[in-house]
Amino acid sequence: MQVKTEIDVRRNEQNPLISPEDVKPSRSDFTIECVFNAGVARYKDEVILLMRC
Repeated sequence: MQVKTEIDVRRNEQNPLISPEDVKPSRSDFTIECVFNAGVARYKDEVILLMRC
């Protein structure tokens, strides 16, 4: 059985990439070396950014 799913995927024209300087470390002894901009999703009235640091 195949399930067909339609997803509206678009890149923002302003290219809002996240850089390490944009992310606050969760602990004072941590540093953010890089950020992987994994994706973004809109759910109801929220925009959810998924990233790995």
